[in-house]
Amino acid sequence: LRCSPSKAGHLVKAIAVLQNYEVTRG
Repeated sequence: LRCSPSKAGHLVKAIAVLQNYEVTRG
């Protein structure tokens, strides 16, 4: 399964945002 760089970037960004959201919420 091949993933395009842009797709991977979006996924990484989404995960980072989710983690940041969790940390901010506490």
